[in-house]
Amino acid sequence: MKTLIDSNVIIDVINDTRHADAVIAMIRSESMADRSAVNPIVWSEVAPEFANGDDQQRFFSDLNLARVDLPFEAAREAGIAHFRYRQAGGTRTRTLPDFLIGAHAAVAGYAILTRDVAVYRHYFPGVELLVPGGEIR
Repeated sequence: MKTLIDSNVIIDVINDTRHADAVIAMIRSESMADRSAVNPIVWSEVAPEFANGDDQQRFFSDLNLARVDLPFEAAREAGIAHFRYRQAGGTRTRTLPDFLIGAHAAVAGYAILTRDVAVYRHYFPGVELLVPGGEIR
C-alpha cells in the first residue's frame, strides 16, 4: 500500500524537529520504501521552505518520495467532507489541505503518515493513519 506523507512530517524533517529521525526511519523502513509519495497539496504547502524548485525536488528525491496526482474524485470527496465539517460548526471557510490529502488517500486506498490525526480520523475513518514512532489505526 502506498503512503501519502503529510506536510507536517515533511516540515519535521526540514526543520530537524524531535520527530525528524522517526519520520525518516519510517519513510526508509522496509514496509514503506518505494511506496511513499506526496501529492500537489503537500508539494505546495512545503514549497516556501526551499530556496528554489531544484532544492525541493532534490529533497524529495533524497527521501525517495514519489509524486502522485490528485484525482478529481478526491477533490469532490474533500469538498463533501469539508461541507460536513462546516455543518458541524467548523469555522474555516476554504477547503483545507487536510481534507484534500485525506480524500486523496481514501479514494486511492493509501495510508497517511502524519502527526495530525484528528481530521483524518473523523472525516476519513477508512484511511490507515501512521504516526512517527507507531501506527494509530
